[in-house]
Order: sequence, then structure tokens, then C-alpha cells
Amino acid sequence: MWHVEISKDWDVLGPFPIHAREQYFLSPSFPVNVHEPIDLTKKYPSSYADGGNVSWTTTTSNKAGEIKVAFPNIRWQSLRATEGWAALQHHAVLRGTLTVSSTPPYGIRETPRLLVQLLQGSFFTIIPSDLTKSQGITPRWYHGNIYAMERALPQAVDLPVPPEASKQTQYTIFISGDFEVPLTYVPIPSNLRHRSIRSIGVNIELPTRDPSTHVVHEPTQDVMCEFVDGWAFGNALGIGMRSVDGWWTVKEVTLEDSNPDNDITLRLKQETHLAPSQTRIIPIVIEQHSAFCGGELRIRVRAQGQSTLYPSTVSVTVPIKHLEGWDGKDRPKLYSIKASYFYAHSMPTNFVVVPPLYRNEGEVSKAPILCLHGAGVDVIGTPWWVESLPRMNNSWLVIPTGRTSWGLDWHGPSAKDAWGSLDALVSIAEANLAWKDWRLPINPSAVILGHSNGGQGTWYLASRYPDRVLAAVPMAGYIKSQASAHYMDPALRAILQGTLTPDDNDLFLSNLVDMPVLAIHGGIDDNVPVWHSREYISIIKALNPNANATYREDAGQLHWYPEAITHPDTLAFIKKSVSLEVRKPPVEFTLTVANPLESGPMYGLQVVSLLVPGRLGRLKVRIDDRGFAHISPTNISAFLVDLSVLYPSQDYVNLTGIYVGTDLVQSPSTIYVVSKQDLSGWQANDAVDQTTGLPRPPGRAQLILTSNAPLTIVVPPNAVHELSIALRIAHILEVYHKLDTSILTFSEYALTNSDTPPGNLVLIGNTAAPSVKWLLQKSPTPWSLRERSLFLQGRAVTQAGQVTSDFLSTAVVSTFPHPSLPSTVLLLSSNEGAGLERAYRQFPLRTGVTTPDWLVMSEGVDNMGAAGLDGAGTWGREWVWNEPMSWLN
Repeated sequence: MWHVEISKDWDVLGPFPIHAREQYFLSPSFPVNVHEPIDLTKKYPSSYADGGNVSWTTTTSNKAGEIKVAFPNIRWQSLRATEGWAALQHHAVLRGTLTVSSTPPYGIRETPRLLVQLLQGSFFTIIPSDLTKSQGITPRWYHGNIYAMERALPQAVDLPVPPEASKQTQYTIFISGDFEVPLTYVPIPSNLRHRSIRSIGVNIELPTRDPSTHVVHEPTQDVMCEFVDGWAFGNALGIGMRSVDGWWTVKEVTLEDSNPDNDITLRLKQETHLAPSQTRIIPIVIEQHSAFCGGELRIRVRAQGQSTLYPSTVSVTVPIKHLEGWDGKDRPKLYSIKASYFYAHSMPTNFVVVPPLYRNEGEVSKAPILCLHGAGVDVIGTPWWVESLPRMNNSWLVIPTGRTSWGLDWHGPSAKDAWGSLDALVSIAEANLAWKDWRLPINPSAVILGHSNGGQGTWYLASRYPDRVLAAVPMAGYIKSQASAHYMDPALRAILQGTLTPDDNDLFLSNLVDMPVLAIHGGIDDNVPVWHSREYISIIKALNPNANATYREDAGQLHWYPEAITHPDTLAFIKKSVSLEVRKPPVEFTLTVANPLESGPMYGLQVVSLLVPGRLGRLKVRIDDRGFAHISPTNISAFLVDLSVLYPSQDYVNLTGIYVGTDLVQSPSTIYVVSKQDLSGWQANDAVDQTTGLPRPPGRAQLILTSNAPLTIVVPPNAVHELSIALRIAHILEVYHKLDTSILTFSEYALTNSDTPPGNLVLIGNTAAPSVKWLLQKSPTPWSLRERSLFLQGRAVTQAGQVTSDFLSTAVVSTFPHPSLPSTVLLLSSNEGAGLERAYRQFPLRTGVTTPDWLVMSEGVDNMGAAGLDGAGTWGREWVWNEPMSWLN
């Protein structure tokens, strides 16, 4: 039997200043080379320390594996006085020892696989303590659970070299201990803030293993809705399943007591592939024929292995919580329902709703209220956010998870989940006659309310999807994330900063100048400074002095206080807003867009593509005295006009002097307007993209996460390193975003069922991999492959064979249009292991990771961060070279 023990003594080096998310460019062990002996007396430059140098110190962990990290000799108060919160962000390296041993009898046995949990740390790696055994081994860096996300499973980690059975084997574990503010900031008394004390949690154990068990149930990953009067409030059920070893495919689910007269039946939504050690949530459709009052569902899950003829069957019991209907005489103020739906076609997802106190006054209820939680708030596991919301007379409250308690800050998949939860409620209420008096309209407009990160999300959703929002109540919302880097070429800095433009809420406030807004902030908020809300309202008022935007600053209140919602002014604003009709276009307005793929329409106008992606686009509209709409585009290549929304009584618009009438197009309402090839004017077509049929360039790699179906990661067959990267990406996507991922070889991917919606694709491999060759040959971009060398716009950026180590370790991260499907591909490629690790760390996991459409990087980024990049850029229209937004060293 194997045993594992982690030492309580830790060496700590730091702190080193970093900007937000800079750790994804730097080597996680910066400034240490893990392959070289560590000199604990050596000093390293750091601008945070008196004298300009820091050295190694020591700390210890407690029995729970919690490591206290502090740098008491750093004058944090002085740094913060000049640099604000940014001064508290720093990087540190931790080093500890892991010992693996076994008990007699000794003999041939499998190399143990560790289960590791790293909380509030960025990355970790494990290498042999005997450096002679580590030569030639590329350290594999695993993401930590930096947010300490709830219900996260430990990560399966293979040891870099097998331990010796007859004696103890020591390994060294390195941790990248990065401190981010305010992303991991918890308010503490101001007199203690200079100490900058924080905790990093490490837990390592060996799994207990029954040799006959190959697939196991992970109950913490299950997704189930609640039942109301015997009816499921949603149709999605998810069962967490993990492959202990080998490749498995879940083929069938059945109820153990299944018979034709059952009140409820289950149907597998799609077959689900499990890579070795991977956990996925199996999607199951709930179908009901009558009310079901049972207390549990007993389910058999059958999986077929790739290398065995015999299936593995797992019995699972899913408990059911029953609720009485909400139309009781007492009408409790605290009444919520956990609902479920399929996000992105097949991902079982929970959300919470609070029904109205009273039946609809007409055919449908008044406008629903979309309630966005703050960072770190688990609306499924903890009730306080739901219980803080006042139950409304005639409006549903919809409380989405945003995928997880942090999610993507209500951008990308989190925004998609918010709207998806609202649309799912419409379908749920429509599907059951018992709930007909509480039905909502199709595609309802909503009032949005949110606090802290949810307040920021309120600003985001309202300004990006204005036609779906009646009014907004942002509370204590911050304006934007900031990122920078040291000593960087100004052109490169502009390109990287441009990836954050779609997230900068202040740039899009022109979209809100006609929307009712009530911004609320505590006067002594010590988390999000109060000036953020003041600035929001100031910008709106500068754009339109008559804007219906109100600011209330509650004196003496901190970051969170229940009265922000229960204040009479807040309740009166909400009550008025849910009764509002859809707004009519004002005489003048401007739609501002950074990325058309992340923006909805405003008064019936929707931007389809930009002339120069990476820059802002605007549609300025003026309606004259005759009722004609004059549209002036800036940096716009194509857009849609829904005349029935923009101006229902007229059938033409003026485009910089050119009238476009509806008699020129097939659709009586919507026209598609595109710039001429020579940019000399505009022409109208029917409401279909008439360009190339390719998906539009995403503008930044992060949009790979916003997929219409589970992501698919394709790796070469028998490629151990590439499979490791795929498993690491799949694990951390599940932890941070509850995003499902299928891992396949290229031959398996070619055989996948084309009937399912096409999700986005991630390819991992060197230039000899068939999948990489296929992509570069079939997908039209400025990339090309000559033998095994990658060329960009005719310039070699990677080579294979007898060339310099810089070329061998060069990594490429790039988006592509799928050669045959309406989806996007992200390529992570290098001809050397260290390069693949760099590409993996640039996978755009979180907001603020500045990965544009393409990056080229080599060893320079390990110590220089983003300043060490070899190239970066954003594609032009139709995936062509975009000279203004491209940089090659």
C-alpha cells in the first residue's frame, strides 16, 4: 500500500509585484528555475522591499494543510498610499516536500496517482527532489482553485517519475502563490491591512481504489431541480461520473424500478465520453406523465470501456426535494424554487426562482427581475442572497448562478447563463397547465438588479443587451478590470489592452442614456470604492443631461447592507420599472459595440461586424421631423435594422445620404446593411450574412468559452503530455465555470455525431499532429504550414528539427474558423514540451487574461511576462491579416 505525506515546513520567496492576471504569462516559479539547485541565501530583485531585494523565508502549515503567508517587512501601507489596491497584488513562490512510501510486501504495483487540492494559489507542480532524475522532464503546472470554489473536486496528478517501492521517495512541490486584489480581497480592518496576511490551502491524498471499479459516482457534482406539487421544475438532471482509469463512454441510463406505468422516465440526452481520471456531469432528460411523489430516483448508469468488452454499471440514488405550490393562503415571503435547464444544449444547470405572490393580472406576468449575485456567493448552497430579495406581487425573481459563485464576472458564459435561466423559466411555466396563471411572455424584457460583482454585471448586461432590459439597479458595482505589464512596446500594450475593451463598462454607457437606472452605493464601502458608482452616473449625465439615471449614496453603509434593496426608494423604482412598456427610440441615440459576438440589439439595430476588429464601433442615429431615421456608422462593416422596432411607421432609413427601402429586400421588417467592398457606400440585402459563411473572428480567445455545446478538446493518439494538458483544462473549466468538455483523438472527433449542435473546438499538438495539419490546411487564415514550420503572414514563427532552442520552444495560441462548421477553433501548439506548457497557461480561463486572437511566445515570457511576447494580434474581417491590430517582434 502506498502512503503520501506532505511536509509542514515551507520555504517562501517574495513578494514580487505583478499586475492583474500577469501570472499567466510569467513562469509560475518566477524567478526560480525549478531544474536548478535552490540557494536559500540568494537575494532576488523586488521593488516592494526596502533595499530592492527579497530572500527566502520560512513558514509552516497547520494540520488542515493551511499555509499562512505574510511579508511583515514590506511597508504595504506606504505602497498603498501611492498605488492604491494595485500595490497589494504580488507574486510569491512556495516550496515544500512530498514523501511517497509503501508498506510490505513489496512487489510490482501501479504508480500511485495523487488527488491534490490547492486553494487560493494559482499553480502548482511536482518534480523529483533528486534533480538528476528531473533532467529532461517538463514540469507540468496544474491550476489551483484560486477562488476556493465550492464543490470542487481534487485534481488527479500523475507523479513525474515512479516512486521506489522499497524506500521513501521525495518530491518537491512548487506553488505559485499569487495575491490578487480585489479579486481575492476580503475586507479587514484598515489598521491590519498593511500586514497582507493570507492563507493557501494544500491537501494531497491517495485515492482508495477497488480494482474492479473503473467508473464512480461523484455526488457533489449532481444537478437536480426541486419538485412543486409533484412536478419537476425543469427538465434537466445531471449525474457526476468519474473515470478511475481508462476511456469510457456512458451509453445508457435507466430507472431501477422502470415500468411502462411510471410517473417519470429518464432519457440520456447524449452519450458522454470520459477520459482517464476525468469527471463529467451526465446529461439526462426528465420526462413526466403525471405527478411524482417519490423521495428519490434510483438510477443505473451503464458505461462501455474502450479496451474491454464488459460494461461498467453504477447504481446512483438521487434524492428529491418536494415543495408545496406557492399559491397558498399564507403566501410566505421566503419561498424559492431550485430549477434546472440545459445550458448550451447539454449541460445540466441549476438556477433559483421566487414566484410572484399573486396570479397574473393579464395573460402574462409583469416583467421578471434578473438578480445577479456578487463574487463568491453560492446561490445554490447558501440562501442569504435569495433571502435578501423581496418577493414581488406580480413579477418573478430569477436568480442565475452565472455558472458558479465567481463565474466569468457575468460576461461570456455567465451572461449566457443569465439569459438562459430567464428563458428556461418561460419554458417551464409554459409546459405545465397548473402554472398557466404565472406564465411569462416569450423572450421577456427584464429589470436587472445586482450587487458588487453582480452590480458590475448589471451594468454589463444592461449596456450590451439594451433591448432586453427595461431598467437597471446596480449596487456597489465596479467599472472595469485593469491589466498592464512592465516595460512593454506601446503597440503590443495597445493590442493586449484591446482584449479588455469588451469588458470596460464605461465605454458602453451611451447604450444606457435612455434607460431608467438607479445606482446605489454604501458611503463608506471598503471593498468597491464609492467613486465607481459616482463615475458611472457622471458619464451617463455627461452623455445626456436629461438621462433617467439616479444615484443614491447611503451614508455610513459598508459594502453590503440589506437596506440597499429594501429601501423604499429601491422598491418604488422596481415596482414602477416592472410595469414599463418597451422603450421607444429617442430622437437621437448611439449604439456602441466592441465585439458584435458579445452584444445585442438596441432599438432594433444590431452590429454584425466591424471594419477594424479590436476597435470600437458606433451607430449614431437621428430621427428627423419627418420620422426618417438617419444612421451614421463608425468602424462598422455590417449591421441589421429591424424597422418594426426602430420606427414602425416608416419603411426606410437614411444611411449617410442613401435611402434603403424595404422593397429592396425580401424581409418586410429586417434588413441587412453591409458596406461595399471599396467602402464607397452601403447596400442592403436580406437578413442573412452575405460575406463568407464563416463564423466571425472572436476578437479575443476568451470567446472560445461561449460555446453552443460542450467544448471538444482534440489530442493526438497516445500523446501523454497533450492528454495531460487536455485533462487539466477540462478540470479547471469544470471548477471555475461548470463548463463541460469532451476529450477525443482526431480520428474519434471525425466520427462524432453531426446532428448535435456544433460546439467550439480546442486542438492541442505539435505541427506533426494530423489535427493541426488539417486545421492549417483547411481553415483560411494568415497561418500556413511548410513541412513542420509555422508561418504567419509569410514569416516563420516556429520551426522543427535542428534549430535553436528558442524556435523549438516557441508556442502559438490562435483562434481559427472551423473548416466546416459554424464554430470557432482554438489552437495550442508547440514543438517542445515547455512551449506547450506556455500555451496551456494562456488558455483564457478568467476575465482579465489578455489573450487576443493570436499570440506567439517563447522563453522570454517566463521572466518578462507579457513584455516578452514575440507577437500578438486580432484578426481582420473574414479572418484576414489586421495590420493596425497586429504586432510581431
